[in-house]
Amino acid sequence: MADTKPVAVSAAPQLNDASFKMAGKGFVHKAEQIVFARENGELDLVDLKIFDYLLNRVYGELKSAAEGDIHRVPVSDVLNYLRHSSSDRLLKSLHRLGTVEILINYVDEANVENEAVVHYLSYNLSKAHDGFIHFAFDPILLKFLHNPKVFATVSLLHNRKYQSKRGKRLYDIMAMFINRKYPCWQPTIEEFRTTMAVTNEYERFDNLKRRVIEASVDELNQIAPFFVTVEYVRSGRGGKISSLLFTAKPKGPSNLLEMRMVADPIGKGRKHVRDPHTVDFVDGHTDSERDYLQVSQDAMKRAVDMLPDGETVEFFLEQWSENMRGRQVGDADRSFLNWLELELAKRADSSMEIVHSDTIFSLLEQWEGGNQ
Repeated sequence: MADTKPVAVSAAPQLNDASFKMAGKGFVHKAEQIVFARENGELDLVDLKIFDYLLNRVYGELKSAAEGDIHRVPVSDVLNYLRHSSSDRLLKSLHRLGTVEILINYVDEANVENEAVVHYLSYNLSKAHDGFIHFAFDPILLKFLHNPKVFATVSLLHNRKYQSKRGKRLYDIMAMFINRKYPCWQPTIEEFRTTMAVTNEYERFDNLKRRVIEASVDELNQIAPFFVTVEYVRSGRGGKISSLLFTAKPKGPSNLLEMRMVADPIGKGRKHVRDPHTVDFVDGHTDSERDYLQVSQDAMKRAVDMLPDGETVEFFLEQWSENMRGRQVGDADRSFLNWLELELAKRADSSMEIVHSDTIFSLLEQWEGGNQ
């Protein structure tokens, strides 16, 4: 009998990859090839949420993962994230993720465009037993999962709130464009139909506009940390609508605060007025404390210009706010931009990795105190 290589099994209680810790627990870097993957079958919204969650949980292991490596995540963690208790539903999702074909386009090392038919998960290796989900990623897909060059930074918190598959898909796409110099996606009508998997539905454009385009934009604008607008581009003066121009724009601090005022995390629309002195479990600040942490829209635009492609201002703003617990700020704009400059320098220079965040903030406090 031929020797068989043992399959590695990885437990994933938390992220352990340094580069992904920088991206933030609760976020996942989703490669462009996966964002624009086209399904040759039916996947539902829960399936896509599960894939993103599993990718987040084991991202740190993918840096050294080999084909056939099996990862595991507690079933209870996935069900808690989804906020339902049906193990049967979870098993059906794993089955679909392992059997429904997806088509991805990519450019190889020789700069040749290719198309591959893959699955999100390897069906033969993905099972749920002993209280854990045991799974492996499709071997072809594996090379696109860790440290992609072009990606969307997707928040699992926002991900969970989507009630429509098309709203989530538009969110994934626009999360990839939000911090580009030209934060726009302009598909033709046919490209949009293919991407949203509505090639055989809503043949009348007015139905497509109302049921898919506007509905997806409206849902995204209620949930995402950025706004999206859509323009209908005609082919020549008075011609038919030939393409759609989606443009992303960051939400300001007041808009983000309004989002926090919505007390229903799963989208049922129930609202209440928050106590300004109650600590927010998301960022550890009260609303009254958060007033002095508000960064202006102008500073956020300047921050966008500082960031590498694919990074989001919202992530760094949340990280800065998290580190501001118990600290006093005289000028929020200046504090955020100076911190961002040092944080980006730390990421770019490996010799600065040993510099702790507290050291950076102490230096900033001393500098700010000397300039007041």
